[in-house]
Amino acid sequence: MGSWILNNESIDNIIRCALEHGFLRIIPAINIDSLVSAGIISKNLYEHNVKAPINLDPKNIIDTDEPTLLIDLPSPRDKDYIKTITFKNENSVSAHITYYFDKTFGVSKWDKVLSILSGVYRGLDIGKEGFRGIEKEFLDELSRTNIIGVDLGFRLWGWKRQPLIKAFYRTLIPYIPGYSGDPSRVDAMLKNTLKLENVEDVMGEHIFTSSGKEKIKTFLQYLDNTIEYLNEDERKKLLLKLVGYVYQFNIKDKKPLDLIEVLGAINVFTSLKQENPLFVSLLSIDDTLIPQILVFYYDIIDEFCLEVSTIINQYLKGEKKTIEVEDTLKRPELFIDILKSIDKLPQNSVFYIRLNGELITSLSEYLRVKKEVEKTYTSCSEYQLCRVDEKGDLIKA
Repeated sequence: MGSWILNNESIDNIIRCALEHGFLRIIPAINIDSLVSAGIISKNLYEHNVKAPINLDPKNIIDTDEPTLLIDLPSPRDKDYIKTITFKNENSVSAHITYYFDKTFGVSKWDKVLSILSGVYRGLDIGKEGFRGIEKEFLDELSRTNIIGVDLGFRLWGWKRQPLIKAFYRTLIPYIPGYSGDPSRVDAMLKNTLKLENVEDVMGEHIFTSSGKEKIKTFLQYLDNTIEYLNEDERKKLLLKLVGYVYQFNIKDKKPLDLIEVLGAINVFTSLKQENPLFVSLLSIDDTLIPQILVFYYDIIDEFCLEVSTIINQYLKGEKKTIEVEDTLKRPELFIDILKSIDKLPQNSVFYIRLNGELITSLSEYLRVKKEVEKTYTSCSEYQLCRVDEKGDLIKA
C-alpha cells in the first residue's frame, strides 16, 4: 500500500492517550461516515485492551475530564484530553482511521468495505476517475480478492439487484425531483425512452451496456428535460451524480449486496428513531446488522419513499416553508442529506423540520450555520437533536 500523507500525528496522539489511560470516550457527529468510523475505532481499541465506549450526548463533551475523541465535531475548549478528527474532503474519516489502524495493528477486510461505503456517502467517487485517495487503494485490494465488484451504471438504490423501475423511484439520495417516490412517472419515462410496453422486470443493464451509448444519452437527455424544481446548473450536477461507479460486496460469502442500496437503507434507518444512529455506529462490530437493516428497509421503502417525496416536493414547490413530519421520521438528517444532494439546503440559515409540533434540527446542522459550540452542546439532547424557534435560534432542551 502507498504512503499517504495524513494527519497521523494527531491520530498517534489519540491512540497514545487511549493506551496510556486504557480508556477513550468516542462522540461522533450524526452522519454515516462519522458513526462508522466511531465503531471502527472502538472495536480496534477494545481488541487492544482499551475501553472505548461510543456516546452521542454532547453534554458529555462539556462535563468530562476523561480522554474524549470528537469525530466531525468541534472542541469547545483547548484541552489536552479532548481530541478531534474532522473530514477534510480527501478521504472519509473511516478510511483515514482504517488506514492508520491497518499500518499499526492490522484490520479486518470488513472495516475496509465500510470505508468504501463511507467514501461513497461522502461523494468521493463522483466523476470519471472515481476514488483518488485511500479508498482507491482499499477498493483495488478488495476487488483483487473478489470481496467487492465494481462496474459502471446508474447510481440508484438497488441498481445491481432490483428492477430498474424500483431502483429509480426508491432512490432518495441523490433526490430526483419528479421521479423519486413516483413509480407511475418512472414507468412512463422508461416506456418512453426504452420503447417497451412492459418495463416491470427490466434491469439496469438493459440501458447501460458498452454498445448502448446512444440509449444512455437519450435516457439522460429525457431526464434533463423532465426533472422538476431544479435550474439547469442543478440538473447537470444531479445527472453527474447519477452516472458513475456502482459496487457489489458480500458478507461472509453470502449473496452479493448492492453497496449503494445498502447505503440508502442505512440513511433511511438512521432517521427512523432518535436512537438509531447508535446502531449504525456498531456496523464494524456486528456484520449481521446490515442484513437486518435491509430486511426492515425492504418492508417499508415503497410507501416510505412516496411519503418522503411528497413532503420534499411540497417544500421544493414552496407550498410549505417548513417540512412537517408526524410519524414517518424522528430525526431530520435524511431530509438534510436529500436537500444537500440537490443543492437546496439553505446556505445562511438553519434547516429544521416540524416534528410533533416542535421545530427540530440536528446538532451538526445548527453548527454549520451558527458557531455557538458550547451553548449548542449544553442545549441539545443526548441524541444530538436541537429544539429551535422559527428564527432558528436554540431553545434549551
